[in-house]
Amino acid sequence: KVNDQFTEAHYNLGKSYEMKEMFDDAVQEYLKAIEQQPDFYQAYFNLASIYSKSESYKEAISTYQKFLKYKPSYPAAHFELGKIYLKIENSDIAFKHFSKSLKLDRNYVPARIALGNIYFMRGSYDKAEESYQQVLTLDPDNFTTHNNLGLIYLQYKNKPSQAVYYFQKSLKINPSQPHAKSIMEKIKNILNN
Repeated sequence: KVNDQFTEAHYNLGKSYEMKEMFDDAVQEYLKAIEQQPDFYQAYFNLASIYSKSESYKEAISTYQKFLKYKPSYPAAHFELGKIYLKIENSDIAFKHFSKSLKLDRNYVPARIALGNIYFMRGSYDKAEESYQQVLTLDPDNFTTHNNLGLIYLQYKNKPSQAVYYFQKSLKINPSQPHAKSIMEKIKNILNN
């Protein structure tokens, strides 16, 4: 009320609204911050995130691209774009963004997992395996990646003992994971055959 031109205040108010899941209000505050300071890249990133959550993918893509004009070396933005392109079923462009994210930071685990998932979906199991192994080098407690490796060894590589190893490792890391019961069944079936 005292100073409507205080850009940082609009941005912070937007963040507060976003944290309270008042997304329409957050969008308005981020837009005000951007209007007052067109190179306010943090506001673009947060705004794009809201658009993505609300499934306004066209706006999200456009806003992430504006963010990248100011911060082209930010791996998380490429990763987020990749996720959106996967949601709109364009795995080729998603793959490019995940790869770009890894080019900027080869230890960026979410992008490495995403690439492994794309390889898996495409039936490139050797490349998926390689990508997942790299994930475990960086994040050995990633139980989902252990599960994915277990599936590759069980269903596509005919290495049941390797599958059991990764399934058991996953359950040890997170025994209450959503698929725990089905993983235990897989282990039981492998050991009984």
